Amino acid sequence: VVKRDVDVILGGGVFRSNDERFLSRVHDGVMAAAPLAKVRMLEAPPVLGAALIGLDQVRGKVRAEAALRAALTHRRLSGPSR
Repeated sequence: VVKRDVDVILGGGVFRSNDERFLSRVHDGVMAAAPLAKVRMLEAPPVLGAALIGLDQVRGKVRAEAALRAALTHRRLSGPSR
């Protein structure tokens, strides 16, 4: 059992299902292993993190980071058909 205050970020398609039973079981499992943990859902698609790391590597500008954050959202990446 972890006795520290840790952040547990749930990301990926399986966690976007809004299946309350599933999410509750995941939360309960985390709490059993780390009672002080803060469980949160990833708000941005995982690809945003990869793009921001790449931008850091080429010393991208703050405006470019803001543009990436605006362009790489779950809604925009899902498109009109989903």
